[in-house]
Amino acid sequence: MSFPSIYLAAAVVHLGEEPPIGGERGVGNLFFSGCNLRCCFCQNHQTSHHPRRGEALSPEQCAERILALAAQGAEAIGLVSPTHQARSVARAVELARLAGLTLPVVYNSNGTDGPQVLARFDGLVDLYLPDFKYGSDAMAWQLSQVRDYVHRARRAVREMHRQVGHLPDDQALGRARRGLLVRHLVLPGGLASTGRVMRHLAEDLGEELWLSLMAQYHPEPLAHTGGGAAALASFPELGRTITAAEYEEALDAARLAGLTRLFTQDLATAPTTGLPDFERSDPFVWAESS
Repeated sequence: MSFPSIYLAAAVVHLGEEPPIGGERGVGNLFFSGCNLRCCFCQNHQTSHHPRRGEALSPEQCAERILALAAQGAEAIGLVSPTHQARSVARAVELARLAGLTLPVVYNSNGTDGPQVLARFDGLVDLYLPDFKYGSDAMAWQLSQVRDYVHRARRAVREMHRQVGHLPDDQALGRARRGLLVRHLVLPGGLASTGRVMRHLAEDLGEELWLSLMAQYHPEPLAHTGGGAAALASFPELGRTITAAEYEEALDAARLAGLTRLFTQDLATAPTTGLPDFERSDPFVWAESS
């Protein structure tokens, strides 16, 4: 059986993931080129908006990259934006497993993965790390050019939970081995409808869910992405980072929904630690000193 080529933008050990996933040694992340969304504020726009960037690899070659990252001492293997290349990426993970990979595999996506996509990874993925970006379909279309977002995201996180369950509390406070951790990026001006997102998550997954509430929105990518200028003209609040009051409001929304298992970010440093630069061999070189 033949598989389409995998377009890989970068394969690096990354120290910037949530503590129980990256640990002290970091995650061996594979950043796949392209994305099925077009977020105008995407910090990985150099790869996500360019589906043929980087190397074209066979699943066998991609499996070798996975094993090489494991040999570098990574705590886990991360698949970043695999949705649109799911068939070939799943085969690469399968081959790496057959070759002896024992590290947890982290599926890191935008949260719009369909049932057929997720079915390919059932039994191959240990940790799901999806975004739940918006509580409004209208805003999802205007900022990410995706339709029916809320339904798709709710369906995806439910299926991810069915496969791996909740991240146990002891693993969330130590080293994560299996489970679901959902991310939500707080946008300025309440544009993400964070309160609705929190209510959907609580309703669908319950109070045992671990949630990463991110404060790292940065306006800089708007100057480099398709639709960025138009989005800024329509929503001028996108031209700034979030305020302390906005982040506190997001925290209150999570707690009001009953979600108290939270990873939070330091608002003072989150937007200024740096943005990745995929023109460099190590796009996250700044992370080691931040």
